Amino acid sequence: MFLFISGAVLLLGYISRLFFERFGFPDVLWLLLAGVALGPVFGVVDASSLLEMSDFVSSIAIIILLFGGGMALKAKTLLKSAQSGLILMFARLILGIVATTAVMVFFGYGLLQAILMGLVLGGTSFAVVVPLVNRLKGVQEETRAMLAIESITDNFSMVLAFAVMGAILLGSADATHVFETIVSSFSVGAVAGLLLGLACIPLLIKFKIKNISYILVLSMLFLLYPSLEYFGWSGAMAMFTFGIVIGNAKDLLKGLIPEAGEIEVFMIEEPHRLVTFFVHTFFFVFLGIVITINDWGSMLVGLLIAFSLVLVKQLSILLIQLRGKRISDYDLRVMRLMVPIGLSAAVMGNIIYVQEVPGTQGFLDIIFSVVLVTVTITAVGVFFVTHEKKSKEKEVKKTRKKKRGKRRK
Repeated sequence: MFLFISGAVLLLGYISRLFFERFGFPDVLWLLLAGVALGPVFGVVDASSLLEMSDFVSSIAIIILLFGGGMALKAKTLLKSAQSGLILMFARLILGIVATTAVMVFFGYGLLQAILMGLVLGGTSFAVVVPLVNRLKGVQEETRAMLAIESITDNFSMVLAFAVMGAILLGSADATHVFETIVSSFSVGAVAGLLLGLACIPLLIKFKIKNISYILVLSMLFLLYPSLEYFGWSGAMAMFTFGIVIGNAKDLLKGLIPEAGEIEVFMIEEPHRLVTFFVHTFFFVFLGIVITINDWGSMLVGLLIAFSLVLVKQLSILLIQLRGKRISDYDLRVMRLMVPIGLSAAVMGNIIYVQEVPGTQGFLDIIFSVVLVTVTITAVGVFFVTHEKKSKEKEVKKTRKKKRGKRRK
């Protein structure tokens, strides 16, 4: 039965990808709905048993997708977009926490509990944003880089959430300790990813074997991520910086490592695309399975939070524009739709539930409803935006043909 369901999920992933290429409707929603059908609706798969695997599934998704996202970014583009991306990231995080906290306090939750929810929902999902934006035609590289940088908050806010959860459980909060934890976690992660990338390059050059080189990279990723997370450092940041180093080896490292120009990046990129497709497909089906909403009152709170986060995204983008950043109309519309909350929030909600954090009744239902609503907004919105773009392009082509016909006459 397991193999049959797995085969059906992969087939759905393949068909939904073709559907995206043909009609512009993202595969994310189809996969999510398939998971909902398998879990909460028909009960084919027991969601409660899969929740125990949430941390593992989330880790695999972070490793594969963050490395791929980093590898896809070009260093020049990243440097150009770094300032705008960081402004977008912190604006979205801070305004998102404020908005979510306000809604939670309004519905009677304590201040610390409300801030905890704000942090859990503080970042957009890298697993949704980056693969989706990378597949959209016509989006500028700088826009892709900005959105990739912004979506790193998905992991950044989780570090803060753990600190606040600990403060609630212990009955005290130490702001200095929280700040030191964040800075050390992300700086160590970034340096570790950079060093591992530099260390891997000579090995990839010396022992390059067609279609096997990727195994070395994959093994390094799987070794580094849990090692850093075990000591409380950011494995996610390490995956991202490692990907940037590997993806830009030829351009960045020729001066330091003369043989860097010999690296055939496509030998890593091609197999990674297949692994990414596999992880991406099962990730969203899994997310759909574990989504269970038992309290419709909590779902209402989730709906209000979801729409407040959509508004927050618009304000964050406005801040960039006020600083003189020029963004094309199409890119602007895509950016405004990149509001999805993903599996990291669902995992954190489950941890809060298991830990029985005081004053967090209904958290899991609220988080699941926010995930479902925001992913749906992103998927449906992207479909209409891309469909409109294609229609305009067709109209432009028709107009050009008519003009050419008139000139010939």
